[in-house]
Amino acid sequence: MIIQNHKFENESEIISCIAGSESGYDEQIKTAAQRLTQNPELKFIALSGPTCSGKTTTAERLTEEFAALNHRVRTVSIDNFFRDNSEHDRSDISDNTEKDYDSADALDLVCFAECVRGITQKQHVYLPTFDFIKGKRSSYTLFEPEDDYYVIFEGLQAIYPEVLSLLPEDKYAPLHISVDDDLCVSGRYFDRREIRLIRRIVRDYKFRGASPEFTLFLWNSVVKNEDKNIMPYVDDIPLRINSLLSYELNIIKDDFLAIMGQIKPDSRYYDIGAEFISRFDAIPAIDKSYLPKNSVYCEFLGVQE
Repeated sequence: MIIQNHKFENESEIISCIAGSESGYDEQIKTAAQRLTQNPELKFIALSGPTCSGKTTTAERLTEEFAALNHRVRTVSIDNFFRDNSEHDRSDISDNTEKDYDSADALDLVCFAECVRGITQKQHVYLPTFDFIKGKRSSYTLFEPEDDYYVIFEGLQAIYPEVLSLLPEDKYAPLHISVDDDLCVSGRYFDRREIRLIRRIVRDYKFRGASPEFTLFLWNSVVKNEDKNIMPYVDDIPLRINSLLSYELNIIKDDFLAIMGQIKPDSRYYDIGAEFISRFDAIPAIDKSYLPKNSVYCEFLGVQE
C-alpha cells in the first residue's frame, strides 16, 4: 500500500509530488520497451489490463520509447472489434439486466482473426472503428503493414485465451498493466479496484456518455468478468506495469465529486455516492492544470489546455 499525506500547501510541493510519481511510471515504460525489443522474433505485443488501467496511454508511450530505440510501432485497439450494442441505453438501469461489454462474446473475433491474418501476411487490412457513444461500429481505417513495424494489440481482452490464440504463437509477447497497489491518502483508504472504479466513473461520464449510475450498475459484471477472464492469467505474464499515481485522487477529486453529486437521493446508488463523497472530504484537491500532458491520467481527465 502507498501512503500519501501531502497537504499541498504550495506549488512546489504539488510539482514535486507529481514529478516523482510520473517518473516512476516513465521508468516502467522504458524498462518494458528495452526488454521487448531484445526479442528479434517479436512482431506483436498483447497489451492487456483491466478497465481503466491506462492501456491507451501506455501504448502511446511505448511507441515513443520504441522510436527512441529506432523501432516503429502501430497500435490496434481491440475495443474497436466490439459487436454492436446500440440497443443498450447507457442511462437505463431500470431492468437490472447485466450488460456484456467485456467478455470474449462481446467481440467480433472473426473480424479480429481476419485482420491479424492480413497483417501477418503483410496485406492491406481495413480495421473497424467503434463509436462508444452510439454503441456500434462507425467506420473502417486502412492499415498498411510494413516489415519493420511492431504491432500493439491493446485492450483488456488482450489477455483472453480466445484472443491470444489468434496471434502467431512465436511472434507475440504479453504485457500487462493495472493498478497494483492500494492507496491511503490523508488517512482515507482506497483499494486498487476502487481506484479504477473512480477513474472509470469520470472517464465514462466525460468520454462515453455514461451516467455515474450506469457505471456503478455495470461494475458488478465488470468485476465478475475480471475475476473469470483476467485475474487467472495475470501471474503468468512476466512483464507488468503499475499505473497507480500517488497524487491521482487529489487531481481527480473535483471532477469526481461533481459527477457523483448528480446522483439523486431516490437513486439506489445514492448511498454509495454519498459514502465516496464523504471519504474525499479530507483529501486536498489539486487543480487539473497541473496534470502533465503526457500523463497516463489524461485518459480519465482529458488533456488540459
